Amino acid sequence: MVLMAIGLLIPAAVLHAPAPAPVAAKPAQAGMLSAARMLPVARAVLRAADEARVYAASLPSQDPTGGTPAPASQAGNGGGPAPMPVTRYTVQPGDTLSGIAARFGTDLPSLEATNNLNDNSVIQPGEALTVPTQVGWVFSVGPGDTLSGIAVDAGVSAASIATANHIDVNGDLQVGQHLWIPHDPPASVTQPGAAPASSGGSGGSGAAVGSGAMPWPVRGPITSPFGWRILYGQRNFHHGIDIGVSMYTPVHASISGRVITAGWDGGYGIAIRIQNGNVVTLYAHNSRAVVSVGQYVQVGQLISYSGMTGNATGPHVHFGIYINGTPVNPIGYLQP
Repeated sequence: MVLMAIGLLIPAAVLHAPAPAPVAAKPAQAGMLSAARMLPVARAVLRAADEARVYAASLPSQDPTGGTPAPASQAGNGGGPAPMPVTRYTVQPGDTLSGIAARFGTDLPSLEATNNLNDNSVIQPGEALTVPTQVGWVFSVGPGDTLSGIAVDAGVSAASIATANHIDVNGDLQVGQHLWIPHDPPASVTQPGAAPASSGGSGGSGAAVGSGAMPWPVRGPITSPFGWRILYGQRNFHHGIDIGVSMYTPVHASISGRVITAGWDGGYGIAIRIQNGNVVTLYAHNSRAVVSVGQYVQVGQLISYSGMTGNATGPHVHFGIYINGTPVNPIGYLQP
């Protein structure tokens, strides 16, 4: 399985690219974000499908007619890795991802992350899924991965991962090793360079400090971080960060690119998405958009004014970054 990815090479051209010429291709620009932080996602994207198939084949099958799934184990007796709380399940006619998740005692984000799926994925009868039997997901260790790096990318603590897998928090990992990534309450997680943020969508605050190269769309405290949180009494996975600001604060593009959505977008209210290659940035809950679909915008350009449209209890900007369709933690990409 693969962790929801966090680091892919994003050239500086994505951040500052001029509008594309009609015929001539743009010359490459020098500079890129930290390769050490980006390589895990590149590896993850490339190996996701193969790892999921290989790992699923090693798991016990769950009888689709009922019963309690038995966890699969990574090791035999005595001091080895902890049993992996997952099982293999064959999709039946009428199954839905949310229904499968509920039946096995997990949630939709855990099931999607474990199988490299997203909210738009379609499952077919006969398809084999690796299903967590609690909240969390499976990660396959790749070359160069470290426990601390995996923890930052997952938005959980290294100690929690070490405890869940019966491994030394300072020990070495092996390529191909499977780790169980447990749920960590958001309030216990400290983002790199930032103070702990509140798990609520509109309460609490954290210092908005990033470690990448993208400019912030707005400046303000992080009122809800990336990762697991409790919202309206329900536990869910937050696919971006909420930045607390006043009403009608100018919102600026964090990358150059083409506007692919600009308008009402369900719970996101008035939302804007900007695409440059395989990178998409999302700016949600605006009071007004000042760009339109198809328009090419430059980094730093005014695109909207903040608000509290959609599912919002106070004015803020929900900011998300998606790479190859997978949400990543914006803190790893935004400027200090």
